Amino acid sequence: MNKWIIDSHSHIGLDNSWDIEGKLKEYIKKASEIGIKESILMPVPMPIIKISNYEIIPVMLGTYKNEHFIVKGISDSKPIRGLLVDNNPYHFVNKILYQSISAHKNSNIKMHFIPLTHPLLDDIEYLEKLYYEYKPIAFKLHGYAGIFSPFEIKDEFWKFLHSHNIPIIVHTDCDTSNSKESIDTFYRNENSPLNWIKILNVHSIKAYLTHGVRLCEESFKLINSSSNLIVGLGPDALLSNCKDRMYSNSPYLKTLFSNIDINKICFDLDYPWNVPSYDDKSLDWNSIDRINALNLTEEEVQKVLCNNSKKFFKL
Repeated sequence: MNKWIIDSHSHIGLDNSWDIEGKLKEYIKKASEIGIKESILMPVPMPIIKISNYEIIPVMLGTYKNEHFIVKGISDSKPIRGLLVDNNPYHFVNKILYQSISAHKNSNIKMHFIPLTHPLLDDIEYLEKLYYEYKPIAFKLHGYAGIFSPFEIKDEFWKFLHSHNIPIIVHTDCDTSNSKESIDTFYRNENSPLNWIKILNVHSIKAYLTHGVRLCEESFKLINSSSNLIVGLGPDALLSNCKDRMYSNSPYLKTLFSNIDINKICFDLDYPWNVPSYDDKSLDWNSIDRINALNLTEEEVQKVLCNNSKKFFKL
């Protein structure tokens, strides 16, 4: 067993689109059992806030074919009401998770809190407060769940990142099903790895791109030639079975490791999305075993499980 393993991307909280809740105590217990010593944790992409008899989600505004719409939650058991369509929609969620992680600082795992940010709705004053109050090692952006395209991000957000020399973790997505275009497919494809890489390169931003960049061949080449970009591999079990959300149907881990520089691949569970499929949502904790089965050298395995994340996030 490797001496130190870093989970570079996992979530805590209840998500509006996912019927598994990321529970901090469960995560600490299970992650510790498989040898994880350090974790980078952030809110779920579309968090639900529970207050009294209400379940509240931060409601996002977006545009689709020049028509304005509001994304709202749906619940059969409890009413859901929209909240915070104006500035800083995740401030309450970030505060709750930061406090939860701080309360478990003496656990078996060293945990780093990453705030979820919205580069269209967060004002710079709030981002500055996040930076100085929480001292995060990165910021998380989820364009699909936040209903925005990377090309819509305002210049002042990029300037903020540059001023503090802080990286971002970005969700990559796609829909290759050739289904009828909808709001869902539109924003998945707007948040493709190539779109993110294009805008990141324009602004020279240091970024961690999730989900193996959906096995996008052109993205592989751009990442390998960049000094600013790195890739998270999780959740490998789910991505291996997500044919309509990938650019290739080739074996997931084998394809990723055959095309990306070993110095640019980071292990992450992506809890609680570490499941075999969207139909079978039993949590899978065997990702490390699958990586160890790839016939990598001991040095290469240590880079993926620890050293690459350690270097990128300056841990």
